[in-house]
Amino acid sequence: MKSCTKIALIVLLCVFGVLGQKNTKPRTSVVWSPDVNCGTLNSPEVRSAQPKCSSAKIDPMSFYITEYKGVTYAMAFQQSQEFIIASVQVSNGSGGKISVDPSHSRMGRFSSEEAFGGGGVPADNFSALSRDKLRQIKYITDPTPEVEGGVRKGLRTRDVVSDKLDRNGSMTGAKITPRETPDEQLRPDRYSASLLVSQAVFANLLQSKDLNDKEKTAGYLVFKTSTEKGFYVLFLNVGDMDFVFPIGDGSIH
Repeated sequence: MKSCTKIALIVLLCVFGVLGQKNTKPRTSVVWSPDVNCGTLNSPEVRSAQPKCSSAKIDPMSFYITEYKGVTYAMAFQQSQEFIIASVQVSNGSGGKISVDPSHSRMGRFSSEEAFGGGGVPADNFSALSRDKLRQIKYITDPTPEVEGGVRKGLRTRDVVSDKLDRNGSMTGAKITPRETPDEQLRPDRYSASLLVSQAVFANLLQSKDLNDKEKTAGYLVFKTSTEKGFYVLFLNVGDMDFVFPIGDGSIH
C-alpha cells in the first residue's frame, strides 16, 4: 500500500509539472525533506542521482536547500498579508547552461498534507506573480465621492502611500504624498492606495535568466494565497526541473 502511495505521488508531480505547458517534455520533480537524501517521495530516477537536502538558519529566516545534478536551489519564505513571499537563490554547477523562468514556478494548495503525500490533486494552483500582475492587485482603492455627489470623470486622483513592512510583514509606518489635481476647487473623488508588498520585494523579483556554469541568480517569488486553509507546496522551476518545497501552513515539514 505504501508503495502505491509513493507511485501515485510521483505520477502527480509529473502531471502537475506540465500543467499549462503543451508540447514540452515532463519535468523532473525533486522534493525537499529533512532527510539528507531528500526522502522517499522522490522517484527512483531522482534518488539514483543522489540529491542532497539541507537547511540553514540565517536570522531571522530559515533557508531550505536542495542540490541536484549540480544545481543548487535555496529558498526561504514568509507570509505577508495574503502573499507567500519566497526569497530564492539558484546556483549552477551543472557544467552546462540552465534557464530560470519565474513564470514556470507555482504554488499548489492541497486539502491536507496527507492529500499531498498520497498523490491527491491540488485544490488550487497559483502562478508566480510578475510585476505587471502585482501592479494590478497591489492597491486597495477606497473612493470618496464629491461633496455635491457624483464623480467628475477624468479628474480622479490618488494619494500615493508607501508602506513600510518589517521582516514579519507588520506595518511600521506610512508616508502619504498627494498628487496634484487639475483643479482642487472641483473637488475630484480621491483614492487612497495601500501597497500590499514591500518596495524591496517588488523591485527585486526574480527575473528570467540563462545561467552558465558557475553562475548564480537570486530574487523574490510572490504568490497570492487563498483564504481557504490547506497544505501549501512550492514548485520552483529551473529548466526541466521543479524543486519542490512543502511549506505546509506556515512551517516547512
